[in-house]
This record gives sequence, C-alpha cells and structure tokens, in this order.
Amino acid sequence: MDWNILVADDSPDDQYLIRRAMKKAQAPCALYGVDDGSGAISYISGANEYADRTRFPFPDLLLLDLKMPGVGGFDVLRWLHASPYSDLPVIAHSTSRLESDVRQALELGASDYLFKSPDLAAVAAALVTFIQRLSRSKEGDRFNRPSLPSFAPPLVAANPSMQNFSLET
Repeated sequence: MDWNILVADDSPDDQYLIRRAMKKAQAPCALYGVDDGSGAISYISGANEYADRTRFPFPDLLLLDLKMPGVGGFDVLRWLHASPYSDLPVIAHSTSRLESDVRQALELGASDYLFKSPDLAAVAAALVTFIQRLSRSKEGDRFNRPSLPSFAPPLVAANPSMQNFSLET
C-alpha cells in the first residue's frame, strides 16, 4: 500500500532532500508538500486549492517542521488537536534539540519527533520504520497511535546517533 505523506516545511531544500531520501529508500509512499503551517491546515482540511482529493489525497502521515515563519508547527499541532483530524499521525521534524520543544510537540499530539539529519538514509529509515508501525484501525480511516514514552520519542530512541545530525545546508 502506498502511503500519502504531507511534508510541511518552509525549506525547499529540506523538502527535496526528504523526497530524494524516500525515493532512494524505495519507500511505498507519495509525498505532497506545503511551505508553511497555513498550507498544512488548508491541505488537511481540503480547503481552497486542496479540495480535489484526487489530486491532493488526505494524508496518512504529516511530517511537520516545527520552526516555520507565520503559522508554525506548534500552531498546526494545536489546530489538529481541536480538529476532526486529531487522529492524523504527525512526526514533528526539527533541528531543535531542546527538551522543551520535544516535550511540547509530543504533548500537543505529535506521534514522534525526528531531528533533521543530513544522513538521508537515516531520515528515510526513520520514516519507513514509523510508517511500518502505523496500523489501520477497524474503521479504515483512523489510525492507532503508537504508545509514547515520557520523553525519549521512539524515532529518537530507536537511533540515538540521529541526535547529532542536521539537515541545515
């Protein structure tokens, strides 16, 4: 099954690197991109140019940059929490290694936290691992979220070496 992944990141370079990593890993997914939090909200809710779900299918996963100008990742997480789409799995994706940012993202409903990395194989492996952990519920359109530890998110804990990488160019 192909997974529809929405990548919300204000860096075109980061979006390109993520696409390249997933293609190189031959991950069974289709990637869709938006440049900011308001674009993510519009895409998820099917508003404006994203109303055509044939061209812009509802995502199975949101890879969300937390540090975007304007409507940022934390704002999107707050919106998601209060929306009918609150079950959408979200991986917070950031260069920030602040415990307070990781904790806030998880408390706001992120399923996982992934540090940005120049190691494309590590990024792809982490995303593929997360996709494999997702399981469809009996309803078909909802997901069972993996249980989260109190601080060490599974993607970080599964590969501690990823903590020293950055996608910044």
